[in-house]
Amino acid sequence: MWRALLVVVALVATVDFFSLRAWRRVGGDSDFAVEVLERKFYVLYLRSPLTVYCNQAIYHFILKPLGWWSPDRQIDRQERAKAVGLCSAIAGGIFVATLLAISTNWFFLLFNLSAPFLFIFLGHVEHYGWVNALLVVFFLSVKHHLDKGGPLWPALAWLLLAASFHMLAIFYVPSLLFLLAERDPVTHHWRWRQSRREREILLIMFIAWALCFCVAEMTLFVAGLDNGLSRLVPLTFPVGPTHYRFTFFSLAHLKMWLYFHWKASPLGLALLVLLCWTIRSRFEKFLLVATACGFFWTWIWHPDRGRGDWDLFANLALPLNILVGLLLARLTERLSRSEARNA
Repeated sequence: MWRALLVVVALVATVDFFSLRAWRRVGGDSDFAVEVLERKFYVLYLRSPLTVYCNQAIYHFILKPLGWWSPDRQIDRQERAKAVGLCSAIAGGIFVATLLAISTNWFFLLFNLSAPFLFIFLGHVEHYGWVNALLVVFFLSVKHHLDKGGPLWPALAWLLLAASFHMLAIFYVPSLLFLLAERDPVTHHWRWRQSRREREILLIMFIAWALCFCVAEMTLFVAGLDNGLSRLVPLTFPVGPTHYRFTFFSLAHLKMWLYFHWKASPLGLALLVLLCWTIRSRFEKFLLVATACGFFWTWIWHPDRGRGDWDLFANLALPLNILVGLLLARLTERLSRSEARNA
């Protein structure tokens, strides 16, 4: 019954997100997200392979047969934009349903569903909807692992699937490694939290995923290879013309990073500072590590399109909002119990 309700919530949220697409923000690579639908399926776009394939499949195999197509190139471009927006909205439906599965506390839901981060799913014409939605499913799978003592491999499966939709998910690997070991409270020595068999399963899964990518790169035409060290914020400006907007630790760098916080979660960073002392459970500590991963990669990555890259950098608010939402939920529940005892 509960799973059926989550499916209904996902469908309703998808319709709502897509119907609100007129309010969407323009993304840094929205034009590319529309143009790439015309490419053939033998082109592997390495940054977000499954996202591109998903968008292409929905447009060519579902929407075009339903009439979402026009011989007029300009009109067809608008229809392709709708197709990408529909994919983002579907991811948004999964995101909302997964939030409900994590917690039904009203403060948790209000904080997460009122954040500007949701513009990622508002019929957004870009490639970031699915990776963010699947990362939340990854967080939920970790919660089940920690709460119920189940295996860890489902969490790795969701993380690898998220990375297959967009490679930014790779930056969250340290949060998974955090779950593999722990410090013995008696001896203070580090020990494995997972059995040898579980660690072997995780390694085999990663090797199989990596081999699939290697085979795909050897058999398909590969695009989106401009992800080298030049994408990082430089320590100093290079000699001659440059596309860099600022250098490491400069005031402009800090202002841009804080701008992305403001565009995705205006209150998240401040509330985390105020509530971090209440972090107790291992899941909350895991989310804190994931938040650190989001902060770190968005700090070192250079926004080539400046403020237009808000949708890429909005990812930093994903674990942040979930963690702060859970801390707010526990704080309000504690206050409610205290008022009930004093009444």
